[in-house]
Amino acid sequence: MDRVTIKAVKGGLIVEAESSMQRPSWVSCKQLASEMRMDRSACRRLLLRSGIKPAMMRLADSGFQSALAVSREAADRLIAVRKEEGYL
Repeated sequence: MDRVTIKAVKGGLIVEAESSMQRPSWVSCKQLASEMRMDRSACRRLLLRSGIKPAMMRLADSGFQSALAVSREAADRLIAVRKEEGYL
């Protein structure tokens, strides 16, 4: 269940929301490329070079058409490696 807090301050209101929604367990290659600010084809090649095998899945951001996707854990590991290498 979501929780919303409203605080009155001089000049208006501050609304803070807490969501109980978890991060998705699968990330599309398109979304991962967007998070890493790179092209989708370059992201795919990077995944394959890193030894991560993307799976074909139907996700909402692809309009439920088949698209490459990786687990959120694999995506987070790849992002961490890119940060260590100085690209992000």
